[in-house]
Amino acid sequence: MKQQLADALGALAKANLKLSVSYEREFSELIEEIAIRDSLSCGQVIKLPDVLAIINHPKLTAPQKIKKIKEVLMARRYPTAFSAHQDSSQGLGKLPKNFLREPGFKLSKIIVEKSVSDEPLTKKILTKFNNLPLEYVDEVKLKKAGFKPGELLIARQKGRFIKKCPCTPKHHSCNYYVLNLGIGCSFNCTYCFLHQYMNTPFMVYANTADLIKEVGQFSAKNPDKTFRLGSGEFIDSVDFDVLTGLNEVLIPALSQNKNILFEVKTKSSRIEHLLNLKHNGRVVVSWSLNTEAVIKRDEQAAAPLKERLRAAQMCQEAGYKIGFHFDPLIYYKDWKRDYRRVAEQLFEHVNPQNIVWISLGALRFNPSLKPIIKRKFPRSRLVYGELLPGSDGKLRYPKTIRQKMFAQLAGDIHSYSKKVPVYLCMESAELAKEVKATARF
Repeated sequence: MKQQLADALGALAKANLKLSVSYEREFSELIEEIAIRDSLSCGQVIKLPDVLAIINHPKLTAPQKIKKIKEVLMARRYPTAFSAHQDSSQGLGKLPKNFLREPGFKLSKIIVEKSVSDEPLTKKILTKFNNLPLEYVDEVKLKKAGFKPGELLIARQKGRFIKKCPCTPKHHSCNYYVLNLGIGCSFNCTYCFLHQYMNTPFMVYANTADLIKEVGQFSAKNPDKTFRLGSGEFIDSVDFDVLTGLNEVLIPALSQNKNILFEVKTKSSRIEHLLNLKHNGRVVVSWSLNTEAVIKRDEQAAAPLKERLRAAQMCQEAGYKIGFHFDPLIYYKDWKRDYRRVAEQLFEHVNPQNIVWISLGALRFNPSLKPIIKRKFPRSRLVYGELLPGSDGKLRYPKTIRQKMFAQLAGDIHSYSKKVPVYLCMESAELAKEVKATARF
């Protein structure tokens, strides 16, 4: 690809189109992404009829040609943003052989902060992984160099465990709180923001009694208000149990707070250990859902769709409240048919009366994640969708695409039950109203 790109830029130079450093960077990215997404060579991109027409135009100056070629490439790369009459949905591409990612935490060493060496959780983890090299340190500081991926740090949470969900400024607030239990997920989904921390070891906060006390104090401050509190920001709440077994402690303890709905969010189907826990009807087990096509390509180490839904059915039968998160929604050729099928399967497994919420969120990520995805998952087509910077700086689909997807899926859900609360994640209140996903908490 590098040589193809160099040849394509060379062809422009031979046409007396000398690109500045900034233009060369922009042209390189546009040409490469169009080529990969549309299964073309870089040379074929430069030879597109509209591009050739500009190159061969006798009355345009070189700067005018460069400007117009950029406009053509931008329109090709981001058709929805540049034309209301084009459909930018693409297929996800064929899955290459031997592309399956191996699931599971791959631990190489355990490092324990001395202040938590006597904590029950520390002892439990050390007993479970007693064959791994072990080191004790005075203090764990992630910002310090020396820790490596694959190492498990067992440390004390010195700050607060609870924080408000980082909703997008000036967007619809979901009034959600997150509980920071540690860092780490073994599912390795293509789009996950944790790839930005790929040189970071796994981490577990072992002072569980402090966590339970903090939640109790948080609950007592506002006894007449119900709070949604979830543990799935930097971890998969069930997958993390492979390391810690924390839910066996947290579910019975946190569910004693009468104004807390504790959410355990996952893409796992390994929920057998949850089924006999005392949850007091105040625990929501929820699943992130996607289409089978997206799961096979971008969530391969997570449970298949049918297994997630069967696990939801089992938790429903165990008396848990159930939630779902269609996030991230991915825009591709057959998205409408495929997401409709997911909604259909959802209601085949779970009674709508037991669903406390369903959230919808479109693919979005910080621009700094894009080159990481390209490098780590070179066969993925995810970043070649029509993603442009939004008001929050994150790369997102244009509003017209998001609106279309949200309205379709909210309609599909409400066709089964109009009483299921549906809301948008990190979107404006105006858009939520337009697509009839206005549940408030």
